[in-house]
Amino acid sequence: MSKITEREKEILKILKNDPMIAQDDLARVLGISRSAAAVHISNLIRKGYILGRGYVFNDRTGVLVIGRIFVEISAITTDAGHSAAEIDILPGGPAYNISLHLAAQNISALPVSVIGRDDYGNMIREKLSRKGLDTRLLLIQDQFPTPRRVTFVDQGQSAEISDGRAADMLSEERLQSIDVTINNCRMVIIDSGIPEAAVSYISELSAAAGVPVCFKFNGEIREKSCYQKLEMFDIVIMTQDTAEEICKCKIKTLDDGLEAARQIAETGVGKVVVVLPELGVVMVGEEGSVSVPLHPGQKIRDRRAVDIFTAGVVNGIINSYDYRQSMRLALGAAGQH
Repeated sequence: MSKITEREKEILKILKNDPMIAQDDLARVLGISRSAAAVHISNLIRKGYILGRGYVFNDRTGVLVIGRIFVEISAITTDAGHSAAEIDILPGGPAYNISLHLAAQNISALPVSVIGRDDYGNMIREKLSRKGLDTRLLLIQDQFPTPRRVTFVDQGQSAEISDGRAADMLSEERLQSIDVTINNCRMVIIDSGIPEAAVSYISELSAAAGVPVCFKFNGEIREKSCYQKLEMFDIVIMTQDTAEEICKCKIKTLDDGLEAARQIAETGVGKVVVVLPELGVVMVGEEGSVSVPLHPGQKIRDRRAVDIFTAGVVNGIINSYDYRQSMRLALGAAGQH
């Protein structure tokens, strides 16, 4: 989406308050000619901020997913001599996985991320578009390739490295025009891997618009700066390791998980969800608390499964399911991964 001018921001505010205002009246309010007002309206339609005559904003119909998209490269050794491996290359990352699985649950999702002007970037756009997702907020840039994340697994031990240069381009400056989109969505999901300044900026815009923010922790070093700012978020979703680090505790049972979630909720977060990979999931909020154990043999270990689980949680919250229904829905989605 193209950058919006200050005049266009002013026009959008007027249109939000009076969607059926005539162009003559709009011009009079702005102190400009009718033809100039018509040009501004045409520009806003072209940029995608309004949908046409009557100034339809498609108000509060979807979920904005702001975060990283990766080309996921995984290599798993298949023999003790390390001479053979199974290598897969797939699109992934929080913004990709969550958006895709929200769409699979009939929730409109709008991913906001950075990709390169290369074959991998084209592949990601095409895959999202084929699933009916709007890709207009994907920033396509020439400075860096589409981000890659490489995972190597050898005899059950894994190592990971990622290229985060492009993701760091999701700066406050590049997100300046996103406030209009936030005004039109039902929830904003933020991936903890984007720059801290961008997280704060998006949270402030969302709070001003009255749109809830779901913050998804990923167990990475850079997100630790948000441990002391949890009150910015309406919902936080994290795994056991992150909950243990925030609470300075060890979680061995679902009850331990509930206690950790309650402690985190006391910071001012509306809802806290903790994924315990080998035990189950817990959720604590204003409506109470619930724990749901995993089915026998079920585990939620990899990043993609947690991303899918996150999409299920958001689906449940948006549709006003109770906590237990939301957790079961999310576990069911993650279990199909």
